[in-house]
Amino acid sequence: MLVSGFGGAILSIHIDGDYFGIYDVGQSQWADEEANLSLGIVDFDETEQHTIKFTTIAPGNCFLDF
Repeated sequence: MLVSGFGGAILSIHIDGDYFGIYDVGQSQWADEEANLSLGIVDFDETEQHTIKFTTIAPGNCFLDF
């Protein structure tokens, strides 16, 4: 997942109820590949519904690439 942008939010991230950490979107800039963040790897080994939850800790922008 790539999240980037100026004036970014600070987000808490959960996937299927598991906590993946806090990310400060403002710490990266557009097209700055070195600023991409990996909080972990998620392996969806079954075809079923999944939940990805972003909770805003501090408001701002967030643009999701994938």
